Amino acid sequence: MLVLIYGGGGVTHSNNPKKDSRFYIPIIYPNNTLDSIAIDKDYLESNIINFVKENPHIRFSFIIPTYSRLFYYMVGAKYFLQLVLNYKWLIWELRECDNAKFYGFDDLDYADDIRNYMDTIHYNVDINALQLDSIFKSTHIINVQNMDAYFNKMQDSIQNYDIESIKRKIEPYKDEFLKKYEKD
Repeated sequence: MLVLIYGGGGVTHSNNPKKDSRFYIPIIYPNNTLDSIAIDKDYLESNIINFVKENPHIRFSFIIPTYSRLFYYMVGAKYFLQLVLNYKWLIWELRECDNAKFYGFDDLDYADDIRNYMDTIHYNVDINALQLDSIFKSTHIINVQNMDAYFNKMQDSIQNYDIESIKRKIEPYKDEFLKKYEKD
């Protein structure tokens, strides 16, 4: 078994979709503007999809990293949408490969608690046991049938994240932090 953790690399943006051969999906943002987000199809095909298809004797387990809600709050909606488009496209492209499964844990409360992270994206080792157990028991699987519900729940959790409680916890240390780094 080969476990791959895919963080969604290969996303690009172009104002001229006719110029390159990438796969484009139009997105309507909350401000009702239309934008084109490119998924670097060539990168994903050559480095992941083709490798999975060429090796049907190897079982691939893709774990979608459980970044903290705070991380998604900090990077904004566009980054999140790009990441989700990458995942959905990859899940769709590998839907007929019996040797590939995707696992996700963003529908759990784990990502709500910043204490579960060393920083905003590197989670503690305690989730590794859950990930391995899920692969063993075939739970927390994301596929074409449930990916929309999974990513919608993830988006709702991010949008409803209580950022104000984080701000209140940081506030007492703000002046001390600023004084320290104003000297440098």
